Amino acid sequence: MKKYIYLFSVLVFSALLTLSCGNKNNTDKDNNTEETTQLPEKIKRFVPFDLSPYGYNLEIYIPDSLQGIPNARLTDWGAIILTVGNDYGVEITYGDGDLSLLKEDLNLSDVFKSTILTEETEGIIYKQEIPDANIVKYHFMVVKNFGADVYEIKDFMEKDYTEAAIEKMFEAAKTLKKIEPKSEENNDSTHV
Repeated sequence: MKKYIYLFSVLVFSALLTLSCGNKNNTDKDNNTEETTQLPEKIKRFVPFDLSPYGYNLEIYIPDSLQGIPNARLTDWGAIILTVGNDYGVEITYGDGDLSLLKEDLNLSDVFKSTILTEETEGIIYKQEIPDANIVKYHFMVVKNFGADVYEIKDFMEKDYTEAAIEKMFEAAKTLKKIEPKSEENNDSTHV
């Protein structure tokens, strides 16, 4: 009888050990995708993009490789232009981040009738139109503050984007975050 109790105890212990190991693996799997699952639905398939090779110790989410190949360049005025495919183009600059000034400028325009479509603490999405000419353009601006550093993220204005594309870029712009500088032996660029 003692053999059966011992055998039963070993089986129960083995089963519990196996179940707890299985749960641990599931938890690890969930932890690996935690950041992705926390992204808004519109950008759930976006991936992080490191901007440190361009002098900014920042990271932003961009469309995955199925949408196109990322193309980033540093401009003469210190902005990063980042495009992916036909529906993603942002300009990231170190700036004042004055959303109220932008809203004031929108109201003062003699050419465009401007409408703010989305207004949040970090940024706005707006529509500009010339009704008589049937011209409609969508734009956004997001401001990210990291202590004394202020960054403006806007749509790349040399291209027209749909409202849906602007909404995705707006969500992605809000993911901009500071990252630790890479060691000097791995990165020769200047940090801003």
